[in-house]
Amino acid sequence: MPTRTRHDLSADAWLRQAERDLRAAEHLLAGGFFPHATVIAHLAVEKALKGAYRARLDRHPPVSHNLQYLAERINLTVPADLRAALDLLSDESIL
Repeated sequence: MPTRTRHDLSADAWLRQAERDLRAAEHLLAGGFFPHATVIAHLAVEKALKGAYRARLDRHPPVSHNLQYLAERINLTVPADLRAALDLLSDESIL
């Protein structure tokens, strides 16, 4: 039986994880844990993009924390204001 990796998930599984991370980020934000909320928000966006990658391309998403790179890989058109937000959020990833 083949071994599943962390990136061997369905699009729905990626999106469920993204939703949980977003809820956790909101909880941290409400509690005043701003740096922690930012990191978890980054993870939520990253997982949502990886879910979209999986859904659109039917392949495992690349191992990357770079939000702009992931958005570009799925040909996602990101408005300028959101592109700037992605750049700021990318700076808060867990490396």
